Amino acid sequence: MQFDYYSASVPATVGHCIHEMKQDFSAGFEACDGIQRYPQGVRCLTSGVRIYSGTSQPLPFVVASSGAAVKFAEFVRRVYPKHKVTRLDAAQDYRQKGAFDDLVSMIDPICRDSNVKCMFQGDVHPDQTDGRSMYFGSKDSDVRLLVYEKGLERIGQGDAKADPDWVRMELRVKFRKEMKVTGATLSPEALFGRSRWSVKVSEDVLGKLPEYLPDASLRQTDTMRSLEHMFKQYGRVIRKAHAEIGEDEIIRRFLDAAKNA
Repeated sequence: MQFDYYSASVPATVGHCIHEMKQDFSAGFEACDGIQRYPQGVRCLTSGVRIYSGTSQPLPFVVASSGAAVKFAEFVRRVYPKHKVTRLDAAQDYRQKGAFDDLVSMIDPICRDSNVKCMFQGDVHPDQTDGRSMYFGSKDSDVRLLVYEKGLERIGQGDAKADPDWVRMELRVKFRKEMKVTGATLSPEALFGRSRWSVKVSEDVLGKLPEYLPDASLRQTDTMRSLEHMFKQYGRVIRKAHAEIGEDEIIRRFLDAAKNA
């Protein structure tokens, strides 16, 4: 299993990213179109890596897809270990006849028992040659699994040498808030821990039981989110007060203020 897509905010300037990547990827960069809220972009001449910038967010947003994702993951984790990921895809390939039907038959009941949305795309005829796809999870879900006939897709794109029995299982995971830091340390296999149903898929299909990693930001109450916001906003004042009057006095004053609010 390996990364097939890697997107992250990198703690560096665009110039520094390009300088470091030129050494690792042995290639130059050229301007390309931006995406969404990033109007400026540059792309690597020899791989699927793009660097986007130009918003109020000072950190560049880097995207690596397909074969470049594996190399970029190794690069960014070594050079910029404090980066934050927004989406990671993990791909597992199978090359045997009937793999698509076998995988779907194992995954489908798990997802339906968990009320996960399931969607088929393609021709149901047994002799179809365009390639079938099965999606588990909606496009807006943080965790989405796709099983598709990669070989037939490639043949349809003009690659006559592609194996028609090539099937890919691809997990797509989005990250929020503090989980963006956690995601930057996860292996492709560990991504399956991001939901209870994907943990079950990993156990039954891959024979591996990953650690369950729920999104802590989704489990916080509005009260706790407001409290964290207050600490961030007044953290400097609290630190100074702690140095002046001590922890016990700070707690007493906080509780008194809450009682009188």
